[in-house]
Amino acid sequence: MDANNTFVMLWIDLGYTKAEPVVASSLKDLYHVNVITTDDDINDSILRYQPDIICFDYDLPDQVGLRIVRDVKCKHPSIPFIMLTEDHLKRLTGCQARCQSKHE
Repeated sequence: MDANNTFVMLWIDLGYTKAEPVVASSLKDLYHVNVITTDDDINDSILRYQPDIICFDYDLPDQVGLRIVRDVKCKHPSIPFIMLTEDHLKRLTGCQARCQSKHE
């Protein structure tokens, strides 16, 4: 939570375009939302904003996107995350399972 007792959300959207901030902006009444759009900013942003939750916004995640999710979850296992995607393949579950098995 920030100084105003508002939950802090880090919104990661590597496919961000000016036409797509609808979901992130609609949450700004409930959360202090910090949007980042490049993978270079992720770890610095986690340290800077100390989010209560991380949201990964991927339409169709590729291997790079899945690696980023896995790396963030493995480095910051106490921060819950949501992954918004249109991809319902088993590889998403496999990615989560691999990361969990490293921390058990």
